Amino acid sequence: MNKQLSILLFTCLVLLSVCDNSTEPKDCAGVSGGTAFIDDCGVCINEESGLIENYLMDCAGICAGISQLDNCGNCDDDPSNDCTQDCTGLWGGNATQNECGCVDGNTGLELDFCYGCTDNQALNYNPEAYIDDESCEYSFDQFTFHNYTIADGLPFNRISCLTADQDGNIWMGNGPDHAGGLAKFDGTTWTVITEDDGLPFDRITCLTADQDGNIWMGNGPDYAGGLAKFDGINSTVYTVDDGLPINRITCLTVDNNGNVWMGSGPDYASGLTKFDGTTLTVYTIDDGLPFNRISCLTADQDGNIWMGNGPDHAGGLAKFDGTTWTVITEDDGLPFDRITCLTADQDGNIWMGNGEEYSGGLLVFDGSSWEVFTENVGLPYNRISCLAADGDNNIWMGDGPLNNGGLGFFGIIR
Repeated sequence: MNKQLSILLFTCLVLLSVCDNSTEPKDCAGVSGGTAFIDDCGVCINEESGLIENYLMDCAGICAGISQLDNCGNCDDDPSNDCTQDCTGLWGGNATQNECGCVDGNTGLELDFCYGCTDNQALNYNPEAYIDDESCEYSFDQFTFHNYTIADGLPFNRISCLTADQDGNIWMGNGPDHAGGLAKFDGTTWTVITEDDGLPFDRITCLTADQDGNIWMGNGPDYAGGLAKFDGINSTVYTVDDGLPINRITCLTVDNNGNVWMGSGPDYASGLTKFDGTTLTVYTIDDGLPFNRISCLTADQDGNIWMGNGPDHAGGLAKFDGTTWTVITEDDGLPFDRITCLTADQDGNIWMGNGEEYSGGLLVFDGSSWEVFTENVGLPYNRISCLAADGDNNIWMGDGPLNNGGLGFFGIIR
């Protein structure tokens, strides 16, 4: 009996064991009672595999898709439109880089914050601006204007040329019948020097002063008297007989090496000549000169030679750095192409006149921007035939209405 009971109990236990194993569910990894499961992409996920649920699904919810999140959190399958960093380093930011630097976006800077009036003498000077937008406004009281005429002791009102020497004296030429000789103004007194005082000729249409105080001039009888150097007492004249390529000289300047530059010759179109005291070098359009007709010259502090006129008296402004010619015209922002007089001040600014109908006023170029002064701001006259800058950056000018306007003085009170 006991034996039969034992067999029965054993049989039940076996049956119970078999029944339990057959009904315990297995997970997708084949483990009974396991926790592995199938994700949305049909992959069996469990701890042992180390796989992350739906790891095959892209950001768009597509299994085995190719869409990706870019650095700005945008999901698509086109990498060409992925967002970029702006100039502050922010992904998807809208700050932008321009002439003012990194602006707009989260910088707090306006797109054009660096533009404004950069002249600290102007009424609307902007100390934060470093790109001048030609918006400077001035009060008449900021300028000193004075016009000298014969009523003020000026020896003659008709002035065709001006220069300033190292001592601050202002020299001018022309006068009645274009032959009034040479006049010097020391700030108080006018002194006139003529042929009667040993001057080689009274007809003077161009002047310049060198570093030694010599005054160089042209033109002489029939506007073809050559080049003359006056040391204050004696004169030396150079003509074609001395090797000068031309006797007819319309403009002069001296560079900081003491070279004398001149134009222009027969028909006012013989190019540019450099005279170093011994050797003459002639430049024409065959040598790269932009135009042979030259009506005015000046040399800046860096040794660049500037010239104006060209075809039809309207060729714009040209600069020669000793190697390369650069031409600036109205197409480049020059207010007018008709330039008949030039001078350079101590700060490197280039001053010029004349403009349309020879009455465009006074123009100054600082190398990047332009400013025009006219009668509207107190300029004595808009018609300017000659210019000179003295050592204090005062600008002297002639000639005015009907070529008889006297000597003008223009300066900014500093």
